[in-house]
Amino acid sequence: MFEMWQRRQRESAAARQRAAEARDRARRMYDNMSPAQRERLNRWASAQARQAGGATAPPAPMGPTRTDLFDLRPGAGADPDRVIARWANPNDPGGGGASTKPIEERIRQAADSAERAIEEQAVHRRYRDAVKRYFERARRAIPAGEQPAPASGSGS
Repeated sequence: MFEMWQRRQRESAAARQRAAEARDRARRMYDNMSPAQRERLNRWASAQARQAGGATAPPAPMGPTRTDLFDLRPGAGADPDRVIARWANPNDPGGGGASTKPIEERIRQAADSAERAIEEQAVHRRYRDAVKRYFERARRAIPAGEQPAPASGSGS
């Protein structure tokens, strides 16, 4: 039994070594491709993934990727010391809460951005429904003037 285990360990180590060598060869081949060849390969890989039904997450790109940054912070004129939330304090004399108008606008902007990303297929098919549902709930909460539910628990 022990000999069989040792043999399987050796076979497994050899298979890992062959896989690492194959990855290295593939990486070198990809690095030596022209940009046009890389684009053609990426299109072919996307077509293969669509034919397979897309049951898995999209593969990590082998080449440089394009990213878009979204800064949801208020503009430069915003007050850096603005309070955005307060914990419930029974000794606090009260006073009006902060306006939710800027937050509502940011939620609308984020929802619009998510909708565009889905339309442009920048969101993987696996996550589209979840993203849609999330922002639909967020949009429904805005006109109703709902406030976030207080956190439950001891606060520690």
